[in-house]
Amino acid sequence: MAAYLRDLGPTCVQSLGCTVQAITTTTTGPTVVAGGLGDFLQADGLCNLQLALTATSLTAITAQVQESTTTNSNFADISGAYVTATTDGVTSVAFQRTKRYLKVRYVLSGTTAFAAAILTEQLKIV
Repeated sequence: MAAYLRDLGPTCVQSLGCTVQAITTTTTGPTVVAGGLGDFLQADGLCNLQLALTATSLTAITAQVQESTTTNSNFADISGAYVTATTDGVTSVAFQRTKRYLKVRYVLSGTTAFAAAILTEQLKIV
């Protein structure tokens, strides 16, 4: 377990699911690039989704994690791997993935939001 925030890098696969962006409709982020490999093969254990939100004209936003065995198709929602936010701040949830590739899909209720999602998972210990 990381004792300091700076310890996160060597012990976790950490990737930006979606960079900070203005969201005006349902938005799907790119496949998450983890550790330069484009996947979570080198990770093991619980994943964590964090959603940072600055809301404008917003009722609610949901960040849903999807997974697939391939990089460009057949992505499906992971049960319980989502967070919904209605106010500015950071919200997170832990979840278990079963497939190699992950991405984040936003669903917005309202007009506009500025948000970013980060996915992390502990590196495999050999």
